[in-house]
Amino acid sequence: LFEAMGLNWGSGQYAALYVGMPCGISSTMIVVKLLAEHAEMDTAPGRLTVGILIFQDIWAIVVLAIQPDLANPQVGGLLKTFAMIAVLIIIALAYAKFVMPAVFMLASKSIELMLIIALAWC
Repeated sequence: LFEAMGLNWGSGQYAALYVGMPCGISSTMIVVKLLAEHAEMDTAPGRLTVGILIFQDIWAIVVLAIQPDLANPQVGGLLKTFAMIAVLIIIALAYAKFVMPAVFMLASKSIELMLIIALAWC
């Protein structure tokens, strides 16, 4: 049906998985926005929904990280991928802990610059 409309999701037995995982991640933003608009974020069902969506997002990221070798996974390649992810997380945390406070401190002298940096950071 999709190919008749001119849409091609790729070929292979994992093509639908590769398209579905990013769609699952993007749905979290939509649901959280709707929960916030209806002031249901602090209710028990709202918290449960957000928790389930975050858990789904974490697994989607793991699957997307190993997806190049999903047809033929090798332990060495997977370990290398997760090591690179760990290094990236450590660098991001160090950057947020040491660099960004200094940048925000210097930018706080100008309201316009603070607004631009805050928007760029988000």
